[in-house]
Amino acid sequence: MTKNRILILALAAVSGLCAAQNRCITLQDCLESAQGSDPYVKNAALDVESATAMKKEAFVNYLPKLSLSGYGYKAIDPLINIGLEDLLGSSEAAFNAKYYLETVAGLGGIDTQWAFLGSGFGAVVSAAQPLYAGGRIVNGNALAALGVEAARLKGKLAERESADKIEEKYWLAESLAEKKKALAQAVSFLESVRKDVLAAKDAGLASEADLMQVLVKKKEIDQQMQKLLRGEKLAKMDLFNAAGIEYRFLELDSISLTSGFDSLQDPQAYYMDAEAKAAESGEARLLELNVRSKELEKKMALGESLPQVGVGASYGYGKIIGAPRANGAVYATVSIPLTDWLKTSQKMKRCSNELRKSQNEKEYLDAQLVLKANKEWMDLQSAWEDISVKEDDVELASLLLSQKRSAYGAGMCTLTELLECQTSLQKSEAE
Repeated sequence: MTKNRILILALAAVSGLCAAQNRCITLQDCLESAQGSDPYVKNAALDVESATAMKKEAFVNYLPKLSLSGYGYKAIDPLINIGLEDLLGSSEAAFNAKYYLETVAGLGGIDTQWAFLGSGFGAVVSAAQPLYAGGRIVNGNALAALGVEAARLKGKLAERESADKIEEKYWLAESLAEKKKALAQAVSFLESVRKDVLAAKDAGLASEADLMQVLVKKKEIDQQMQKLLRGEKLAKMDLFNAAGIEYRFLELDSISLTSGFDSLQDPQAYYMDAEAKAAESGEARLLELNVRSKELEKKMALGESLPQVGVGASYGYGKIIGAPRANGAVYATVSIPLTDWLKTSQKMKRCSNELRKSQNEKEYLDAQLVLKANKEWMDLQSAWEDISVKEDDVELASLLLSQKRSAYGAGMCTLTELLECQTSLQKSEAE
């Protein structure tokens, strides 16, 4: 291998490493990737396709039903054999008449035995158009349309649940990254204190125990850092798996996350009336569709006991008796169920109960949706207040640590007090 080739491979490796180190993934990247990879979102899209196909299938019931049929047969013996005996009987008068007719027919070359249906063929095309089916065609199509809307709403809910899951995993990984920064600052601070204590020990102003105290504290933070790094890796893997983002395990440390938000806004900017929010939610609309579907199912059950009216036409060509010929017909049908009233009445009662159940469920869950909207608003307010308090805690702890650091340098506080103040800052940042 030439030196130039080695140099090219080395530059390519360094370039790939730099690209990996510069890889940055935003929250929006994760959300967009998840929409195309989340199995529940993809299954919801398939459900929409299935519901659309079912709607088209129901629409076909409006159209005439066309059919084409054909037949042909050849019997060993003709299915019908008729002679003079069959027509005249077996009396003496019939025997005399038969003798006379057979004699006369024989003179004229006429056969006195007739055979039918020895062979035949035919083909028929027919069209039947339902005019009224107890409302089942109309209600069936309305029910199929509700199915399409319900499938689309469930698809949107699946997308929202996927986004919520991605955001939760993202902010977990982001929070671990922020904690890692805080620990890095603690490590830097303790390294500075270690140098000061070591210098003081050399000057006879600090003991071996003081130095050991700093080293033990630093070791604890280093251990926490290692646990945090492992936890951050797992959080990133969990996030990328959920979002469908490809990664390599060895590159996880070089992948950074950024939310894309410069600052947070006051919750008041997002306020929405709880009842209005609940009414506009996909869950509320699904409850409405559930009630409406039960109403349609009840109407379809009633339709089974109502008259059915239809018209049709048929045209065929074939041979049964005599020469082949073509013929056609038009017809109308009326079907009135007479014996299904008891069965239909019980089915109607069952459908009525299902309808009342769906109405009761909607009434309860509508109130729960309003409760959920109010809870989300209160949780948002609480989180905003917690952020404000925690920011003040961190600022206060940082100020106290700075003062203790100066006091320790001036010999006005102990090393233990300084380390306790640093622990307090670390705790505030972790929360």
